[in-house]
Amino acid sequence: MLTPLFRVTQDERFLLLSIRARHCSLRDAELSYEGRTFLFHAKPYFLRLFLPADVVDNESGTCEYDAEEGIFTVRVPKKTPGEHFPRLEMLSELLRPQEPNAQRLVEELDTEVGEDDIDCFAQQCLPGDEPSTSSSTLEQFGYGFGWRRHGVLGRLLADIGQELPVDLDDPDGTPIDDRLSRLHAFDADHFRAQHYLADLHEPDLAQVEAMAFDPFQNGHFELSEQDLDDLKDLPRRKLPNFPRDTTEQIARSLIDILFGFLYDFRTTLGEHSVETGWTISRLCPSLTFLLRWPSTREAVRCVVRHSLVLPLYRNWALALRVCRDVCEVFRIGPVAVLHCLLTVRRLFNRGDEFRYLFNQLFMDELCLWVQAVPEGIVQKLGEELKTELDKLKKADIAELDLDTIEVEAKLALLKPLDSDDEEEETK
Repeated sequence: MLTPLFRVTQDERFLLLSIRARHCSLRDAELSYEGRTFLFHAKPYFLRLFLPADVVDNESGTCEYDAEEGIFTVRVPKKTPGEHFPRLEMLSELLRPQEPNAQRLVEELDTEVGEDDIDCFAQQCLPGDEPSTSSSTLEQFGYGFGWRRHGVLGRLLADIGQELPVDLDDPDGTPIDDRLSRLHAFDADHFRAQHYLADLHEPDLAQVEAMAFDPFQNGHFELSEQDLDDLKDLPRRKLPNFPRDTTEQIARSLIDILFGFLYDFRTTLGEHSVETGWTISRLCPSLTFLLRWPSTREAVRCVVRHSLVLPLYRNWALALRVCRDVCEVFRIGPVAVLHCLLTVRRLFNRGDEFRYLFNQLFMDELCLWVQAVPEGIVQKLGEELKTELDKLKKADIAELDLDTIEVEAKLALLKPLDSDDEEEETK
């Protein structure tokens, strides 16, 4: 069975479902809803939704079919008129049972998806991934979403014999607690003062245009048709109940992932480019260094510093502007965050540089997580980011010593002028 493309909205009295099921068998179409369950079946499509509040099957419900567009429009009565159904944009959550004892329903849903879909999904599983890694190993060496994976990258590296898109020589053997210092050392070693000074004092036209660009002017941060299609194809799995500190650490990974996406979005004026996948991934130490941020302050400091080391434009003001863009995405809310993550996921699936591994290790589950996590987590992170950004100074990037570099550059420019003045005085 196929999961159709669908969208759910609401008014005071009804849930309004739009279900695209082209070339379906109308003769066998079935529709039912009651309580918190909605069921649609029209071969070859099957859709079961688990709603956040109760609906009722009465005479006011309707279903219409547009044969030309292949779209069912269903009006489902709310049991309590006026009740607000939260987070209807989070389609993966609607596809997943919310009750902790609903494992049987999950298994039934998985079997109803169809053998072809299961085979297709299996082809995307990481080779040799074993869930039996000891908890002590994961606590010390884990990576991926929730730092619950280990051994995957090492086995893959041995199999393919090619460089992986991470900046750790031994990702399976580098302890979590050592990865941040590896990032510091990498940035200090790869920073180029001349490149930084050139972008500071002689920015080219593209850099000026990027600074003036408004990423939010055309409603780019709503869920698109492609996003909705991707949501229904995400793996349907129940995520662990993480402790609070782990939840906050997962949330902080949004900072650099969104920064990478928004840096590229701003510098390409919203168009992306053939280098987009590279740019985004290289600006995300959560991915390339498998990092677990200890604090929002450290995340902000490192993300800005990293942006002065690797990408084409290495400009302090540009980095701060992109950080403000991240704050705005957090302010808009989880839907905007989800749109960015889904776009990054699509971009990583393109090309042949193994960036799709980031999706399998991290992005797929992060897309599920951001739909399920309490909205206050995202709001709090946005507030923390803004607070730390307001306090950030160049002196905080001690590894690069930016203030000293800028002063020395100014003094170097003044020396020829001083010598000219001395020559004039001797004449």
